[in-house]
Amino acid sequence: MTTAAVSKPQLVDDLLERGQIAQSSNPELLHDFLSSRQSLYCGFDPTAGSLHIGHLVPLLMLKRFQDAGHHVIALIPTIKTCITCCATTVF
Repeated sequence: MTTAAVSKPQLVDDLLERGQIAQSSNPELLHDFLSSRQSLYCGFDPTAGSLHIGHLVPLLMLKRFQDAGHHVIALIPTIKTCITCCATTVF
């Protein structure tokens, strides 16, 4: 299965057509915002046993944005990071 690269101006239209944007308060502003290079990230839980099919949609979305020329970052922190963050978090 191959995916064709989507140009920046067509990215929002492609996401709308695929049903990946349910609603937007200002589609023109979103279109203008994504017409310039943006950075986006998706983080994954380091305490999970492994990545699974539920992680596929965000990874595919990152790939779609990367193909459109945006800078993407997939974050998979170490367990040490999680312990440090959890130890300082007040519940």
